This record gives sequence, C-alpha cells and structure tokens, in this order.
Amino acid sequence: MKFFRRRPSDDDLLSWLETGEPRRVDKLLDDPDTTDRLERLTALPADDLAALHDVVEPADGFAERAESAVQTRVGDLQRVGTLFGLLGLGAETAKTLTSDDELS
Repeated sequence: MKFFRRRPSDDDLLSWLETGEPRRVDKLLDDPDTTDRLERLTALPADDLAALHDVVEPADGFAERAESAVQTRVGDLQRVGTLFGLLGLGAETAKTLTSDDELS
C-alpha cells in the first residue's frame, strides 16, 4: 500500500532547516520543485550577498603573493633535498668501499 505524501509547506521546510538535522530535508532533495523552493526560501538579499563578498574577497595581489611563496618554498625544498643527497653520497660511497660483499 502506497502512502500519499503531501507536499511540505514553506514553513515546514524552513523549520526542518532550522533544526540542523538534514535528514528531514535530504529525502526531498531529489525533487526539483522542492530544491527550487529551498533555494528561493534560503536566498540572501542582494545587499547581504554584496557585503559577504566584500568580507571574503581576497586582498589585491593575494594570488600572486601566494604563488610566489609556494614557488619559493618548492625551490627551498628542492635545494635541501639536493644537499642531503650530496651528503648521503659520501656516506654511501664509504659504505660501499668498506663493505666485505663481493661485487657481481
């Protein structure tokens, strides 16, 4: 026997969202109409969106500074890796020269 599921009201959707328990709304997200209603109900006014954008927008030149810092760090790590490789080369050479194993 199938049960008829009524379409939840806007107030029901909002109250479910306010509970912080997505399990109430998750099952409705497959319905495009409900998804559109949720988007409409939770949409922020344009003024609020603009204010939020101003707050979270990265500072001028952030991307360039971040890229430069990453490139510098990668270069430093490569130089350190090369240095340790050269230091290890001497130890490996000494180990090879002093080992009793026969070379094949």
